[in-house]
Amino acid sequence: MAKQETILKVLIASPGDVKPERNAILDIIEEMNIIWSKAKNIRIVPITWEKDSYPDIGEYPQDVVNKQLLHDYDFFIGILWSWFGTPTKKARSGTEEEFNQAYAIYQKKPKSIKIMFYFKNKPIAPDDIEPKQIELIKNFKDKIKAKNLYQEFRDTEEFKTLIRRHLEQHLIDWGITWGIPIENKVICQGDVSGKDSEKQIYFSEEDGFFDIYEKSMSESQKIKLSALKINEALADYVSTQEKIHNRSNNTDPKNKNIKESVNQTANNMDKLRNVIEKELPLLQESSKIYLDGLRHAAIFINELNVPKTKPIEQSLGLISNTKSSFNFLIPKIDSIIEVYSKYRRLTTKFNKSKKEFLSTFTKFRDTMKNIVDTSTIIEGDMLKLV
Repeated sequence: MAKQETILKVLIASPGDVKPERNAILDIIEEMNIIWSKAKNIRIVPITWEKDSYPDIGEYPQDVVNKQLLHDYDFFIGILWSWFGTPTKKARSGTEEEFNQAYAIYQKKPKSIKIMFYFKNKPIAPDDIEPKQIELIKNFKDKIKAKNLYQEFRDTEEFKTLIRRHLEQHLIDWGITWGIPIENKVICQGDVSGKDSEKQIYFSEEDGFFDIYEKSMSESQKIKLSALKINEALADYVSTQEKIHNRSNNTDPKNKNIKESVNQTANNMDKLRNVIEKELPLLQESSKIYLDGLRHAAIFINELNVPKTKPIEQSLGLISNTKSSFNFLIPKIDSIIEVYSKYRRLTTKFNKSKKEFLSTFTKFRDTMKNIVDTSTIIEGDMLKLV
């Protein structure tokens, strides 16, 4: 059956020297859409000059890009590092002109757009340093400093964490503290099964405090069940590996059974990976609903003329426990990734299993970090209510 989604557009503005960060934004948006399209019927669509502009005639090159891209978007994400860009007729670079237009929108309608600017602090190779470009970047940075619109980062990994956290926060607030009403947004339709469509909107306007809290607690049970299944799979994996290791230690190195042990390890990796691949989407979705439900419940409490400190503190305790549980898992996952990353190519089957295993565990770790980051954001929001 048909499904309606609210489309929020993200304009990505930067020169070409921060391509890893531009690609990171696209990956994170794709990852976040899995959760948000199900939880809130919201889909994020990135807008980039590489994919969305096309040949046309304009007053000047940037004017063509402006006409095609800079007329309808909800987020502006700018990134600068070593290169400011080429001057246009209206600004010192295309990126600056795009920022100026976004800021003009913000000045007219502050609640219609979110502007996020990032400066990369990674050292620049001496041969790549252009003093004039660095000076332009510094001047631009000073220009927007008073507006509190930017943040610095050291490398792509830190940038991923920041973008994921900041987008998550703005999406949580969308429709509450900012954002054009849904009826005025672009809507797209697609086909989903009836079963999935029943899950699309978790907190409707009719839901009250007790409804939301009950849904949150229901999702917390699903989180515990998924975590239990993953823990059981990990324990089974370790136990099986010990048996395989013991058998291989008692085998002549020249014996072909060594290869058999390697392939048994591959099978064991596949078994664990399959469990995690199955539980990961459920864990992502349930965690999002659970945490957002606690946040909504806290807002309800804050609006009522009743003693609110104790229930909010109880919710904060639940969030703290969630963070602690996932923070405990992250180093263990990192350890597994580190160990298997060092394994050499042994057999065709093992190599294939290892590649898929590492890919799944990287997603697993990133999901855990995302949940912790979201917990921290919502925890901060709720602390303001106490």
